[in-house]
Amino acid sequence: MLYAMTEKQQLIFAKDAQKNQCYYCPGCGRHVILKQGALKLAHFAHQKAACQIFSEGETDEHLKGKQLLAKWFRQQGCQVWLEAYLSKLHQRPDLLIKKPNGIYQAIEFQCAPLSLAKLKQRTLGYARLGLSCWWILGHRYYVKNKLTQQNAQFLRFHPNLGYYLTYITQDNDRLLLVYDLQCDDFLQLQKHYYYAENIRQLQGFYHKKHIIKYGLISASKKAKQIQKLQRLCWQEQGKLHDLQIACYEQRIRLQDVYPKFAATTYQAPLFCQYPFSWKIKALLQKDKCCYADLLTQSLFETPLLKTDSWRQRQIEQFVSLL
Repeated sequence: MLYAMTEKQQLIFAKDAQKNQCYYCPGCGRHVILKQGALKLAHFAHQKAACQIFSEGETDEHLKGKQLLAKWFRQQGCQVWLEAYLSKLHQRPDLLIKKPNGIYQAIEFQCAPLSLAKLKQRTLGYARLGLSCWWILGHRYYVKNKLTQQNAQFLRFHPNLGYYLTYITQDNDRLLLVYDLQCDDFLQLQKHYYYAENIRQLQGFYHKKHIIKYGLISASKKAKQIQKLQRLCWQEQGKLHDLQIACYEQRIRLQDVYPKFAATTYQAPLFCQYPFSWKIKALLQKDKCCYADLLTQSLFETPLLKTDSWRQRQIEQFVSLL
């Protein structure tokens, strides 16, 4: 943690503290040790006993990132509290800020692994206090050629950006926006990048109107999709094996029916399975009641998004193909 209490019950930052003095955790009240070195940012740590409020083992990336965010938000005219303890929730956001318009917001710089259940719990907790939470990610969550549940759970949507994720770069000096995320069967994730020197620059990019449109899938990419599908079917194993068997039992070849349901454009990056697969399952079951369930089973869990209207459009588009 970046600050502690002195013997006079005053808060002091680790960078301003001196050796050979006594310092205490503002959460549990136990004695903490000042750690100041050449390689890692100055911080306090508990001696042995675990603290239920302040976590241990912070990385240098996390420590520096919090300080950088505090600096950027203060430049925006915000009041900033580092590691503020919210007693009603027993939660401690990395930053709690008060904007010039008086609105409070929690800021989380997530570097360590975080389960989906914990993400939901913390986000809902902030919401109960009327706080929105901005999740900014460290390099562990950097997205490459495909999404996983680990990074998809932090997805957000903005009309000017499409689906996006926000990072602090690994060298801790810039913000990185990975936006306009798009996917489709057997193809690499499509995305754009924007680097910002501070919060003001990033917010300016947010509010600038960008043309967000799902890209057309070219003839050459369609050919690659079909080739990839054929290879997977020939292997008779992997993700498509059960679907291939289900088609065979109804005297249908998966390769033959795929072109009917293959998309002509890239799609929202919400699918944990191949986007076409839920449609084939729905075709085989021929039960309209199952459409929503089959679609849901094919998606990542994205607690920071509202997807009801998008799901309805997906089902309507599928029905129009029947």
